[in-house]
Amino acid sequence: MNEIATHPGRKDWIASVVSFPMLTSIGAIVPLLLLTSFRVHSSTGRAPPVAILGCLLFGAAVAFWFVRRMISRQYWRLTQSELIGGMSGRIHLPLSAVEKIIIGLPTKWPIPGMDRFISPERQHAFAAIKGASLLIVFQNGALLPLSLYATPNGTALMNELVSRLKDRVVQNYSYSKEEVRLLRGADPNVLILR
Repeated sequence: MNEIATHPGRKDWIASVVSFPMLTSIGAIVPLLLLTSFRVHSSTGRAPPVAILGCLLFGAAVAFWFVRRMISRQYWRLTQSELIGGMSGRIHLPLSAVEKIIIGLPTKWPIPGMDRFISPERQHAFAAIKGASLLIVFQNGALLPLSLYATPNGTALMNELVSRLKDRVVQNYSYSKEEVRLLRGADPNVLILR
């Protein structure tokens, strides 16, 4: 069996490029507000251009960190002995440490009551996405909600993982209230240590 690897799709890269200026603006808000406060209390009443540039560079650094973090979550590689995650491959999860793989995540929305404002079509799509996702439970108690259906090779990687560890697969799992609370706000493809 060869390795199966996932990576961000073309739409993900386009979304990252488009969102970068917006995220830069958001990241620069607090420094610019502080700079405005400084400008009001200074004797000149003007902010130095270098300070404005510094605020924008800070915002760009925040945007770069956020975009890189979002893109990195979509890089996964399944080898014979481990699941490797991240753009740089920093996350190494041995398959021998997997206690169980639960098919399907809780279908609760991240914010309670949010489902009242969502159309039935979107609710159905959300439920389908959650149903196709996996929760990998490790022997040390760590959890990995894995949702790679939209990435190239994502479905193949998840299917191969389930196939290889079929003796540890749990279907129709009934989540406890505590597990639902924990997973409701969890980011997909991010290891939860507990």
